Amino acid sequence: MNYKRGKLPLFDGKELSKMNEELLLYLSLKYNGDNKKITEAINRQETIDFEQQRILLCDFNSNYVTILSDEYPEKIKLGENPPYVLFYKGDINLINEQSIAFIGTHSLKENEIDTLKKYVLDFIQYNIPIISSMRMGAESYVFRQALSNNAKTIVVLPTGLDFYKLPLNSQMFKEIEKNGLIITQYPTSAPPNKLRMLERQKLMAKLCDCLLVGELKKNELDEMDLELITDVIYSNKNIYFTGKQNNYLDFIVDSHLFYVESVKDMLNEEFKKNLNLIDKDLERFNEIYSNVKNAINEGILKLDPNNLNNILVYRTSSNIYPDGWYSQDIIAVAFEMFNNEKNYEDFLDAVNDLQNDEEMEI
Repeated sequence: MNYKRGKLPLFDGKELSKMNEELLLYLSLKYNGDNKKITEAINRQETIDFEQQRILLCDFNSNYVTILSDEYPEKIKLGENPPYVLFYKGDINLINEQSIAFIGTHSLKENEIDTLKKYVLDFIQYNIPIISSMRMGAESYVFRQALSNNAKTIVVLPTGLDFYKLPLNSQMFKEIEKNGLIITQYPTSAPPNKLRMLERQKLMAKLCDCLLVGELKKNELDEMDLELITDVIYSNKNIYFTGKQNNYLDFIVDSHLFYVESVKDMLNEEFKKNLNLIDKDLERFNEIYSNVKNAINEGILKLDPNNLNNILVYRTSSNIYPDGWYSQDIIAVAFEMFNNEKNYEDFLDAVNDLQNDEEMEI
């Protein structure tokens, strides 16, 4: 094949072609995932060195998704300055699940471990992915405990994936790949630096649905913590703090800050925020949501294999839907039954009938 120099076509986000995806991958490899430099190259229609492109792509061997891909997560695409390419190992579908980012004290003390253990058990019970940068102290402890108990885990790196193939990290990252996800906007062996660490915090804020701050002390609040907290607030997401109220968090808008004693408390606040529920409605909604989750665990309801945050729902013909199976968010299904008592009763009857049929077969 003959290679020649050519002009990079304008990027308009409309053409989903293999060639355009390869161009974005090439630019990400060339500029080490630097969004600013990639954008500048696109805007000036940078001349491509096709020989360099061939070499970079030939040597490249990693899973990736570009902003032109159908698989690229909407929660990141809709945010400010999304990465053009995400590199990953593990289950990329975890991105679409409801998840919680965690940061905490950098000098974990013995008396703080019991509090954090309780939250780890909650993450496991509710099957919620935990997002971490794995910094020293509480973050590392919570993440390793979750990992050892086969909980869903997501690590966001400020480096390329190859940088973590060091002997010290290799076994742990193999464990993460089994049930979790390792993701970064930086290719291959890109090393860490301050800018990449700050960008990593921004990506964490985009990925998570809310943030849990565990036992973080005033004198430990550093630039990385502030970046994540600020970005979460900017994204209109809630921040939950374990323990008593701390004055040094006064800069956080009250409507975004909550003090909680369990992950269940967090989920209740998330339901209230996203579904406009009031306190007296929570008990009934939680009952419905719990029954839906139990039906999933028992195999009565089926998860959408393309989006594990959704279930497959059969709908009969109506003015809105033709007959057929539809993928629908689990919380939305529960909320629909919350607003329609007959639908909920029909659901319970169907579940009871299926359970009785199974018992008769046994």
